[in-house]
Amino acid sequence: MAKQTSGFSVGRSIFAWSALLFGFTGVGVLWLWAAHVNPDNGFSPAIIVIAYASSLAAILTAWLVRGAGGLGPLLRQVLVWRVSLGWYALALLMPLALVFAAVFLYVLGGGKVSGAWLAVPASGDIGGMIGPLIAGALGEEIGWRGFAQRLLQQRFTVLTASLLVGLFWATWHLWPIIAPGGHVHATSLEVFETYARLIATAVLYGWIFARTKSVLLPMLAHAGHNIAVDLVPSALLNGTAVPLLITILYGAVAIAVIVARPGHFLGSPAARN
Repeated sequence: MAKQTSGFSVGRSIFAWSALLFGFTGVGVLWLWAAHVNPDNGFSPAIIVIAYASSLAAILTAWLVRGAGGLGPLLRQVLVWRVSLGWYALALLMPLALVFAAVFLYVLGGGKVSGAWLAVPASGDIGGMIGPLIAGALGEEIGWRGFAQRLLQQRFTVLTASLLVGLFWATWHLWPIIAPGGHVHATSLEVFETYARLIATAVLYGWIFARTKSVLLPMLAHAGHNIAVDLVPSALLNGTAVPLLITILYGAVAIAVIVARPGHFLGSPAARN
């Protein structure tokens, strides 16, 4: 077993990573303003910089900062695939089940859906989904789980590490508020939903990562959530009820897993370099 990283090294590495994370994001947002691009209805390479900020920051920190774990160990976590098929089923099916359950509960409670419950994409739209899926999984998870979760687990419990990663994740996810056209994202309910859902999701993804030592599994879960959201009619997601139900369901599942498996979350730090 490798020597545990010191608290100072963990703190220094997380600080460097977070500075690069928000630095890349800030540069991307300034680029959007300079190009007069609203990310809701336009495209700029700046969006790629922002989408990959977490993983880019992790790669640079692991490579350049002493005590950050090294680039090789960081990237090798993506190649860990020999885990139980049950973890694959959980990662792929849980996000789909939760999003579809939210739509079902919305309809069951009297919510109106014009047309089909699912917006199955046309063949021409599938290619447009690939980029966001790759960015959401590969572009983010090397940073959130592969770097931050792994390092924080060396000093804290899995639960505490997951909650801290969730705070970083949710705060970063609010970048559209300061981008062109961002005022439409600035309602207090949307901010609450972002923090509540992503902190709950970070607990679930952190648990999957801690048990499998694989970044691939959180990547699949992240992609699964993005696919599920893409299959829900935009009119439902633009309202308040379905997104709130999705948040509540993620929170309920996270609490249920913590209660059912407290030793997986509250024991001594489980991950080591």
